[in-house]
Amino acid sequence: MLDGYSNSTGQATLQLITLMGVTLNYNGKIRDRVGQGDSALSPDSFLDGVFTVTLPVGSGSRTVTSLDLRNSSGGVWDTLPNGFWALGAASNLDGALLNASDATVNFAVGDGGSFNIFASDSGGSMFNSGVIFTLTVNFSDGTIGVGNLTLP
Repeated sequence: MLDGYSNSTGQATLQLITLMGVTLNYNGKIRDRVGQGDSALSPDSFLDGVFTVTLPVGSGSRTVTSLDLRNSSGGVWDTLPNGFWALGAASNLDGALLNASDATVNFAVGDGGSFNIFASDSGGSMFNSGVIFTLTVNFSDGTIGVGNLTLP
C-alpha cells in the first residue's frame, strides 16, 4: 500500500522484492571458526554461535551473495566489509569457510539445501535464552530470504 500524507500529487518509485522464508536452526556454541571483527575469519578462543540455514524445497538452486544476522541483544554479523563482525559460512560444520578474504560470500546452494553460519560470541553474552535472531540472505537473482529464531 502506498498512502501519501497529503492531497498533493507527485511521483514514487517502488521496487517489488520477492521474499522467501528460510529455516534457521540453532546448533549451539559448538565451534570456534570466526573472531570478533569485520574480517576476522579465524578462531578467537570463544565458541561461536552456530546455525544451520535451510532453503525451502521447490525454491530451486540459488547463489548466496550476502548474509546478515542480527539479534535482539544488539549483535550484528554479516558478510560485508562494513564494520560489523564477520559471519562465517560453510557447507557443513567442519567444511572450509566459503568467505573470501574480505568476508564476502558468493556460493551456490541446491534446492532445499543447507549450509552453516558461524557468529563469534563476545565472552558469552550474545546467545542467551530468549534472544531473538533474524537472518537475511540475499541471492544473486534479487530474491531475499528471511529466517527468525528465538533461542530456548
